[in-house]
Amino acid sequence: MKYTVIICDDDLAQASILALKLGIAAMMQPDEVKLEIGTIAQNADKVLNYLHDHPLDGGIYFLDIELSDNQDDTNGVDLAEKIKQLDSRVQIVFVTAYNEYMELTYQRRIGSI
Repeated sequence: MKYTVIICDDDLAQASILALKLGIAAMMQPDEVKLEIGTIAQNADKVLNYLHDHPLDGGIYFLDIELSDNQDDTNGVDLAEKIKQLDSRVQIVFVTAYNEYMELTYQRRIGSI
């Protein structure tokens, strides 16, 4: 089975490292499990544009919670809510360097269905 992975992190270096590690992990999986990187985005709009052009059903999303220093920009939790409307079998993994942001995912009940 093939799974498409979407990575969204405002730090392109971190996103690239994550993509590399996922590629290595994918090589260690049985032939029945395939991971492909759909896109590496630095903001929510790029992810949503990708999904508009490449609809997914069961994508795996690695989302940084804080996508910008600007408080008014869409953050990873907001993006997750939008993705869940577009991909009914979504699997979301939040990545962050800040422990205090993880509570947002529980408060807003964002997670796998």
